[in-house]
Amino acid sequence: VSGFFSAFNADVVDEFSLFKSNIPLQYGGRLSSVFEIKTKTGSKDKITARGGIGPITGRLTVEGPLKKEKSSFLIGVRSTYSDWILNFVKDPIVKKSTAQFADMVSNFSIQLDENNHINLFSYFSTDRMDLFSQSKYNYQNIGSSLAWKHYFKNQNSFELSLAHSG
Repeated sequence: VSGFFSAFNADVVDEFSLFKSNIPLQYGGRLSSVFEIKTKTGSKDKITARGGIGPITGRLTVEGPLKKEKSSFLIGVRSTYSDWILNFVKDPIVKKSTAQFADMVSNFSIQLDENNHINLFSYFSTDRMDLFSQSKYNYQNIGSSLAWKHYFKNQNSFELSLAHSG
């Protein structure tokens, strides 16, 4: 909401790279910038959970095996509860205001055999704001991908991905 909260859930980010000016060929080889973010795939050993509660936000991430050593899941959610806090303000204009953000990330990973791996990823976010009837917006993002990676014996690999965004 209005740049107060990070666009990235740090609990689900595994690694990130920033490419400035001359972008590598796999991203089009242009003069611009690309921020590549790779999410965690989830633990294949044990179920873990982490989270936190702040003055106006909360977050929870759960990960673990679906079948030990073969598959994993990771689900991370974040949300503000600023609407609830606005209800305590005495000013009726502020009290009727809305400011909310929420997102969810899920990642399911399956090792079919030593040469085949499947990954299903999804992301959903929603932002809604109506402050003092002056600044109004409401939008959502949704994205998902299904990827199959096959490893050949000569150290080459083939990856097929299907992606959707809106």
